[in-house]
Order: sequence, then structure tokens, then C-alpha cells
Amino acid sequence: MHVSCKPKLQRAASAAAALALLLSVSACGPSTKPAETAPAPSEAASYPPLIASPEPATPDAAPTETPALPPEEDNKAPAPDTAAPASEPTPAEEPSGEPAQEADPTEKPTPTLEPMAEPTPEPTPTAEPTPTVEPTVEPTPEPTPTAEPTLEPTPELTPEPTPELTPEPEPTVEPTQEPAPTEQLIPTAEPTPAPETPAPPEPTPASSEVLAPIAGAVPACDPVDPSWFDDVVFVGDSVSLKLNYYENAVDELGKAQFLTAGSLGSGNALWDVSDESVHPYYQGKKMLLEDAIPLTGAHKVYVMLGMNDLALYGLDGSVENLVTLMHRILDRVPNLVIVIQSMTPMASSSSVMGSKLNNDVIRQYNQRLVDTCAAQGWYYVDVGSIMYDSAGYLKQEYCSDLQGMGMHFTNAGCEAWVQYLLTHVPPV
Repeated sequence: MHVSCKPKLQRAASAAAALALLLSVSACGPSTKPAETAPAPSEAASYPPLIASPEPATPDAAPTETPALPPEEDNKAPAPDTAAPASEPTPAEEPSGEPAQEADPTEKPTPTLEPMAEPTPEPTPTAEPTPTVEPTVEPTPEPTPTAEPTLEPTPELTPEPTPELTPEPEPTVEPTQEPAPTEQLIPTAEPTPAPETPAPPEPTPASSEVLAPIAGAVPACDPVDPSWFDDVVFVGDSVSLKLNYYENAVDELGKAQFLTAGSLGSGNALWDVSDESVHPYYQGKKMLLEDAIPLTGAHKVYVMLGMNDLALYGLDGSVENLVTLMHRILDRVPNLVIVIQSMTPMASSSSVMGSKLNNDVIRQYNQRLVDTCAAQGWYYVDVGSIMYDSAGYLKQEYCSDLQGMGMHFTNAGCEAWVQYLLTHVPPV
């Protein structure tokens, strides 16, 4: 850094002028006139004050060499402008009464030592601001597209042929007319279930002997008035349930009542009443037949059961269960007239036809019913005799479920049934 040496030179010149003034006063000696104060150099006002005035030199004083000042360098920094202002120069001392001794011209004046000025601290260089380096934003590399996998064609599999399954015949399930649940009554003994039904055999056409009416049945008579059935109660399964619906619509059997339920048989009619049982309802209550019939006030009961018994209990078991059921009812209503209706045939397309349930078995069962009625003093009405076609099956026009169970009736079948009853009443 370049420093000016001008201030130092000025201070040196001021010191030399002051020294010369003191020497001139000492040479003149005492004077009667007051000593005039030498005018201060015009530059004194701007110089810094002297620290101490030099004492007058004595004659014997040895000349003092003025120390050489170190050479100034042009690169020194100038004194700051804020240095203290120079004070007024010290006035020369008045001469005393004694004559002043003349100074030796060869004697060099004693230089006044100038106080060492404290070095002015160099100003701290202002650090240049470091330029802010903006971060270089690297461009985001674009994602490398993923190559889509090449799907190899899946070889077509030749489906194996599915073997056709021969549907097994469905069990006979008849719709149940279920009003509100009722209280359970006295439990009864449960019959022993029959073995499972084997596969149905191929139906064969009926012979003229099979189609002949069964001997011992109630013979035909003139049609009676429908009121003849006012004190009759019909008991049966889903086949009789259809007759119930039909009679409610046409009202051809007087005031006859019905205790019918889907899947009802002479066997399960002996079971205890429960939520799972299939007992019929009377006045909104599920009841045993021997408990419900007395409540109807009926004097004659028409019974058609067996379709839900033959496959389970066989011929003997089905007949025994029916006899047991009738005696339970007679125990409650001793003077009740019992009329047993024959079972009706099944259509050739029936899905539930089997070795233990087919038209041949139904024919044998009906014959057993005739014998039982003769032994018990009951009446037998051969309703089924008018339902056969020429091949010994249920007439198609009378069957409402040809592609199903093949045993339920159409309205035409129910009409034929009603007309048969009106022309075949027992002599009571």
C-alpha cells in the first residue's frame, strides 16, 4: 500500500525551526528590552505539538549529534487526518539580567527529540464479497422407458368332455301350508324310518287288469248336494293341498274343512310337534291330527296319505302307521266316520319314481287299504281309478308337474276329483 511521507517531513522542518529560534535567543544574551516573541511559523498551526522544549545549551556542552532519521519509504501509509491539532508554539523565555553567552558557532544545537508517534494502524482492508455461486442444477434424466414384456401366446387347451351325470330322482316334497306357529301338544312315539330308496325302474304300461276298479270300494251313486260335505274334514299331503286351494275357489264341496300339509304322511303324523315337524295348522296353530280334528266339529274324515310313506316304510309299515293314526283319532272322536281315499297314480315323466315308489307299488298299497278298511269297518273311495291313462300313468292333462315329481293336479284333475266324490259317497 502506498503511504505519503509529506507529514513526517513537515514535522521535521517544524522541529528544526524551533531549534534555530532557541539558539538565536541564547546568542543575544540579556537585554533591557523585553524580548519579542518570535513569530511562529505560519505552518505551526497545522503541525502536531511538541512534547518537551529543549533546554538552553551550555558553553561546555558537548555537541550532540542529531540521530539520523530512517529514510522514509514512499510506500508508507500517510498519517490519518484525525490527528490531534497542533498547539500554540511555546514562547521564548525572557532573557535574564545576565548577558547571554555567545554560542559556539561550531557547536551544533541539541536537537529536540520528537516524540515517537504511535504508528497509525493500517485500515483493515475490506474483504471483497465472495460472489455467491449459484448451484448448477443438473437436468433430471428422463426415465428410461421400460420395455414391455412380449407375451407369448398361451397354447389353447382342449377342454376335456364333461361326462353327463344322470340326475338321481328327487324325493317327494309336497308344499306345506304353514300358518303361524302353534303350541306343542303331547309328544307321541316316532316311527322307525325305512331304508333309502333305490334307483327307479323303467315304467311299464299297465294291463287291463290293473286298470280295473278295486273290489270293495264305495260304489257310484247319484250326485249328492255339496252340503253333504259340510261336516267333512279332509286330511292329506300336498296332493290334497291342491284340492284345498281349488275348493276355496269354486266352493263345490259345501263347508268342508282341510287339515293338509306338504310332505305329510301317516308316519310323520305320529311325531311330536316341533318347529321341524310337518303337522298341519288349524286356526293358526300347528297341531297333531288327533288334537285338531275334534276342534273342527267334523263327523266324517276323508284321509289320503301314503305318497310320503311308501319309499320310507314300505307297504307293511305304511299301512301299520295309518292304522295307528286312525285309532288315535278315534280315541278322541269315537263316532267319527272314516273314509280312506286311494292313492292317485304318478306321471310317466316323474323324477321321483323308484323301485319303492311307482304305480305298481301304489296299486298294491291301494289293495292293502281296501283290505284294511274291510277289517276295520271303514269306507274306501277309489278316486285314483279315474286318473289313469291307457298306459297306467297319471293323465297328462291332470298333472301340473310333468317335468318334476309328476304327481300333483291341475284344475282339470281337481274338477274330476270333486265330481267323483259327489257321486261316490258312503251310505251314512
